[in-house]
Amino acid sequence: LAPIAAFIPATGKILVPEDRMANIGPVHEGRIVRLYVGQGSNVKKGQKLADLESADIDEAEADYLKALADYENARKTSAAEVKLAQATYDRTKMLYEKTITAQKNLQAAEHDLDVAKASGESSVAGAKATLTSARRHLLILGLKDSDIDALANKSSLAAVFSLNSPIAGTVIERNATIGATVGSDTNLF
Repeated sequence: LAPIAAFIPATGKILVPEDRMANIGPVHEGRIVRLYVGQGSNVKKGQKLADLESADIDEAEADYLKALADYENARKTSAAEVKLAQATYDRTKMLYEKTITAQKNLQAAEHDLDVAKASGESSVAGAKATLTSARRHLLILGLKDSDIDALANKSSLAAVFSLNSPIAGTVIERNATIGATVGSDTNLF
């Protein structure tokens, strides 16, 4: 038996295995301001594909920074109130032990200390929940943890975010042009 060297012309369709393909688009509305790759480009996982401008990101970043400031303020205020209540309690306890003040004053100081602790814990927990929610919103919008952590040190907010490749591979289609406004239903790559 000898192999036959021939070919048969036929029409067909080449399919990419679905578990090795990704449709990439923004999770919110934005305007494309820069493109880094085109059809046929080989990309690595995490590689920047495009930059988009978005008012949604701008607003979410501002909400996160406000939540961060509120959390820090709640922590500091709580610590100051507990410190004052603790000092008042300690002073009242010393006066009570020396029989200079009545027991009801000691009980009132102890009550005020307990209230300050409970109020502070509640305030900090509420602020932390708001901060966690604001951070989660930014993650959903496509920012990375490192981008979010860097927000507190930025001098101004920029509404530009990057669209990155979730997998390594070859760009087989690009439906993106600079200046186009795109939404969450758009597959750009």
